[in-house]
Amino acid sequence: KYSPIRANAWNKVKVLELGAGVGLTGIVTGVLGARQVLLTDLPVVIEGITKKNIALNGSHLKGLNKSLRVSAQPLTWGCAKDEIDAIAALGGTFPDLLIAGDVSYQHKPGAPSHFEALVDTVLNTSNKNTIFVFGHRVRMEASNDLLNSFLQHFIYVQDIISAEKLDCRFKNVPKHNITLHVMKRRPAKSEELECIYPDGKL
Repeated sequence: KYSPIRANAWNKVKVLELGAGVGLTGIVTGVLGARQVLLTDLPVVIEGITKKNIALNGSHLKGLNKSLRVSAQPLTWGCAKDEIDAIAALGGTFPDLLIAGDVSYQHKPGAPSHFEALVDTVLNTSNKNTIFVFGHRVRMEASNDLLNSFLQHFIYVQDIISAEKLDCRFKNVPKHNITLHVMKRRPAKSEELECIYPDGKL
């Protein structure tokens, strides 16, 4: 119901996930039938967690979807070489779907924030046709700064989706629920937002 991708269109979709961690979200898009999925995170995470989870679930996932194509490689936010390598891994094209979930980590007072680097990477790995799904979790008030930074460059193509809309059991979780923000690049003044379908879905 809330997916930004139509059920019959997943086999045409290339997915890039930033800050994938264990890789669950990206792996699920592979199960749904995505044409290609690239999971990215810091090198220590990719080698220590993400690739292992892809391997552990590989035989099971292939049984569900023989065309499953999920891979993982390092991408440090703000690193131009890593961004270029990610696009190259997707065949030299920008992803149709870009995912970043629960990435507004708390940083120590006085320490530099990763927000600017993350915004730069999102902009460098997307274009006007990319659907950007941002899973926003407010760990601290400054977490909203990241969402506001994204909204300088993106506009909504769907209403904000609360966690309890996806699963009513989240209604009893008092705080820190994720909200999903489905967006596309903000068009230049001389352009109109281009959507393949009027409801913003691919």
